[in-house]
Amino acid sequence: MVKPKTPDQIYGETSGGGPSNLILEYFFEAKSDLKDFFGTGIRILDIGCGQGFACDILKNMFKEKIFLVACDVSEASIQKIKSKNCADDVFKCDVSTERIPYNENTFDIVLLFDILEHISNPYFAVNEAKRICNYGGKMFISIPDEKQQFGYRANNHAFVYPGLFKIENFVIFLKQMYLNIKLYKEFLNTKTHHIDYNNASNKVNPIHHAFLCENSPANYDILDVVNLNLTLEELCYPNNEI
Repeated sequence: MVKPKTPDQIYGETSGGGPSNLILEYFFEAKSDLKDFFGTGIRILDIGCGQGFACDILKNMFKEKIFLVACDVSEASIQKIKSKNCADDVFKCDVSTERIPYNENTFDIVLLFDILEHISNPYFAVNEAKRICNYGGKMFISIPDEKQQFGYRANNHAFVYPGLFKIENFVIFLKQMYLNIKLYKEFLNTKTHHIDYNNASNKVNPIHHAFLCENSPANYDILDVVNLNLTLEELCYPNNEI
């Protein structure tokens, strides 16, 4: 009989760069003022850092200007980050059940790249991310498309709550968490291509969905959040702020 794998085995095998490089590249291109936000002393937390690909990118871009903290549930990932010395602090944490060991309003930016679909309590995790993120701070969030293969094999995603990660449902979830969606992007694959979600002529299923959110109440009527007749575009940008 095959023994079930431990979290360290699962996430040690599957933790990778994911779409973090493309997401960061696209957000910096699409939001010309975003790089200016990364001023001296900016504090960033990478939740579910994996092997540290996002940490590598940000440290290379901004060097000593930023204070970068990384956390992961996998001890293998923690040791990898320490060996690469790509974060100013690193700690092990299961954000589904454990409080992040930092005070409220500590960080200016929080990264949640391909982490929420794996955990048993995404509500708790996002609440914790909001707690330690400054009011008006930025949250970079990505999830794989719901059509990704399920399971704990390499390069697969284990959706604990598949229904939540149907993209329209996930947008509603973010808004119910009082996150202000500033930018939304679909990525065709994790290597080279990205596409606009509202391009009706594009019939290729996306691989990842990425959101740039602000930790502040959005300018929308809460009743619109649960209006399932709205299009995805209307859900993301209720005031036509595309």
